[in-house]
Amino acid sequence: MHAATSSLTYDANGNLVTGDGKYRVYNNQNQLITLYNGSNTSGIILQKFAYHPTEERILSKKTYSTNGSLVETVIYVSADFGQIINNSGTYNYTYIQANGQQIGQILPDGKNSSYS
Repeated sequence: MHAATSSLTYDANGNLVTGDGKYRVYNNQNQLITLYNGSNTSGIILQKFAYHPTEERILSKKTYSTNGSLVETVIYVSADFGQIINNSGTYNYTYIQANGQQIGQILPDGKNSSYS
């Protein structure tokens, strides 16, 4: 219902570009690399993504406030380890895998968080 009232714009590859108050830029592999607030690249950058050079996964994600200052950086070192850096500090997360599925994680305080 909402999509019918919005004027969503897609590129030739079917990627959503604009129409929801955000503008998206994709790399040549159709991966989202920059999200802007507004309808073009002159808007404030909200998020930037970097991808692993040999795998189809995100390597890092940077999130910005509406005034353009960096709020948080998430670095996905591997499928088993990630790091969040923000104003509160640096936090390491270890992800627990079983049969190719993430089943839990070890939080920065050393506690386990399993998924049901």
